[in-house]
Amino acid sequence: MASRAEVIVASKANHPGMTGNGRLPWFPLYVDRFLGSRKIKRMSAERVGIYFLLLIAEWDEGPLPSNPEDLDYICNGADLSEIRAVLRLCFRRTPDGWVNDVLEEIRISQTKRHNRRVEAGRKGGKAKQENKEATSA
Repeated sequence: MASRAEVIVASKANHPGMTGNGRLPWFPLYVDRFLGSRKIKRMSAERVGIYFLLLIAEWDEGPLPSNPEDLDYICNGADLSEIRAVLRLCFRRTPDGWVNDVLEEIRISQTKRHNRRVEAGRKGGKAKQENKEATSA
């Protein structure tokens, strides 16, 4: 499980390719992992939809609120008892809100990957510029 510090660092990173709120605008969906999950297999179609909407909201905005009005908005008016059932089954309550530990591990992994690519691009661009300057001098 990701540490709270890793989640905060990953979620607040601000690099090219990230949204204004410092988050990657996409996340990978590991279809085999998602559909193969026992939790998913036991859910109704409605609950799977709620779960996916909650994952998207958490990826985009961070920990999910407990406020019924906000949850209603996130889940397009789904029944609050169904939303709460999904939260209890698939998320962990923290002082900041509800989090899905698997999603946060994916966030950390993808943010680190993104940061490595950004750094490699910087180094490559710098080397190219230095080479260009050396050949033109």
